[in-house]
Amino acid sequence: MEGKQKLIKISKTPNETKKIAKEFARTLQPGNILCFSGELGAGKTTFLKGLISEIAGISEEEVCSPTFVYLHHYAHAFDIYHFDLYRLRSSTQFLQMGFCEYLHNNKALCCIEWPEKIPDLLPPTAIFITLRYLEEGMREIEVRQP
Repeated sequence: MEGKQKLIKISKTPNETKKIAKEFARTLQPGNILCFSGELGAGKTTFLKGLISEIAGISEEEVCSPTFVYLHHYAHAFDIYHFDLYRLRSSTQFLQMGFCEYLHNNKALCCIEWPEKIPDLLPPTAIFITLRYLEEGMREIEVRQP
């Protein structure tokens, strides 16, 4: 963990999770790769709704998880690529679908749910956001930056 910055916030509601995400979104820039981990239902998509809506200037309802298509693209002043790799079998499958080029686009923001599926493809500059259940409605949001 040496050399990494870590920030932990506690969210008591989904709206608070989105508010934390919107604040975090203001610190991001093209070229950032965000990796979202957490159990099913931990709040990854809720966080992304806040983050992407803030950056792209769209409503939170327009942001949804691309579980069945792997990727959603949002155009803004810069592109935002939102991956959901839950159904992905391997890094090889990710490469075969031509997605690796998105990880090297320094003019776009890349958001990846379930980055555990492609650990060997993630650059050392990736920012990791982990969401954890604490108790009913409460989440811990941990952000680790290089």
